[in-house]
Amino acid sequence: MANADAESLAKVPEELKSLDRWIVWRYEENSNRPNHPTKIPFDIRNGNKLNATKVDNGCSFDLITKKSNGYSGAGFILGDGIERRINGWKWYESKT
Repeated sequence: MANADAESLAKVPEELKSLDRWIVWRYEENSNRPNHPTKIPFDIRNGNKLNATKVDNGCSFDLITKKSNGYSGAGFILGDGIERRINGWKWYESKT
């Protein structure tokens, strides 16, 4: 997340920072929709793709802010199949 600066990170509420529900994502090409990349969630601890609807797959906010180079953004897992993604630190809701 090269474009995430300290000022933007400071805007994330402390209540969310304290929860281990954070993931990172990266844009990947989608062969079914050319020119429409897909946001793919990853586990920052091992670099593997993950299921972003399972709360247990999240990690700490501290970890994603320290090791997020090479990823496009961060997300917060709410659970129940809903994920809120942070893109440029604006909130977007999506069902995955």
